[in-house]
Amino acid sequence: MVNHFKANACITTKAGLSLTLLNLHYYNNKEVDSFFPKCYRLNNIEEKQEFIEEYKACKAESVLKRLVIKMESK
Repeated sequence: MVNHFKANACITTKAGLSLTLLNLHYYNNKEVDSFFPKCYRLNNIEEKQEFIEEYKACKAESVLKRLVIKMESK
């Protein structure tokens, strides 16, 4: 049924859904991160930078975890 609505990009595109979820706090007191995975609109400069920083942090954490596991196995 969703495909039959006019101007439905806010819920049928990834960027539209992301923006809709980001604006959820205006209508409901729920935090989006509590029920939906973190997502970024990479055509938005600020969100692209946030994505890059998050990626770097996750990669660094992954490297450290592997190092700890390697050190514990010795």
